Amino acid sequence: MQSYKCLPIILLISTLILAPSADGHIEGLLFQEHPPKTTAGILLQSGRYQINNNNVALSINSFAEYALSSNLSVGVGLPLGQYQDQFQLSDAVVAVKSALPLQTFTAVPMILFEVPTGMEPMTSGHTEIVPALFLEKKIPDIHLYGSIKGRAEVGESDDEHGHLNVLAPHATDELAGDAGISYWVADHIGLDARINGYYEDFESFHPGVEVGVVYQNTTRQGTTVKASLGYFTISSGDREGSGLGFSFYIAP
Repeated sequence: MQSYKCLPIILLISTLILAPSADGHIEGLLFQEHPPKTTAGILLQSGRYQINNNNVALSINSFAEYALSSNLSVGVGLPLGQYQDQFQLSDAVVAVKSALPLQTFTAVPMILFEVPTGMEPMTSGHTEIVPALFLEKKIPDIHLYGSIKGRAEVGESDDEHGHLNVLAPHATDELAGDAGISYWVADHIGLDARINGYYEDFESFHPGVEVGVVYQNTTRQGTTVKASLGYFTISSGDREGSGLGFSFYIAP
């Protein structure tokens, strides 16, 4: 439980040192939930999963994204993890992201690769490709968003349980989606809720929910700072369990 207690403190410090309007949402996935931009930040997730006998697994994902243009960016994430007194490297993430020229809402297609740079038990044991599409619509005081994505193994793995990464358990092949809404109660503070769904191995569907709070601010110099804290729970499947996630990034 001590892994959970430090996250609200980090969020409070971040909101105190940052400076003025905002309309985002909690972000719990590397690169997948904002349009192309140059950013750098960190994503922390602490979860208790049934597949891990409810032992706490903590992931620390630092990431950087570089915008080659207003509608194209590339990024890389370098994760570390802590599980049962082990602290070591997990699987890296490489992403390429674009933006469709639409006016009524934002549409962000992307493709990600999860590369098995980690060590057991903090690795999937194989390369995975994740194509995804993120959508969002902003109206006064309300932010609507959602995404759909797939996951597939690239090549073949000799490890039949390679998909059971203790930091982020998931099926090797699946479809997933989510839909959410943020309501801005103040200039820079929003409350957020979303529903998730995972169609694991194209055989069984598993729902989940997430709620949280987000802080976002763009300074007069044009720098955007964003921090969010969320609680998630998933009722069944490889991800069965619950936990906390904290994200922070700065976009100059």
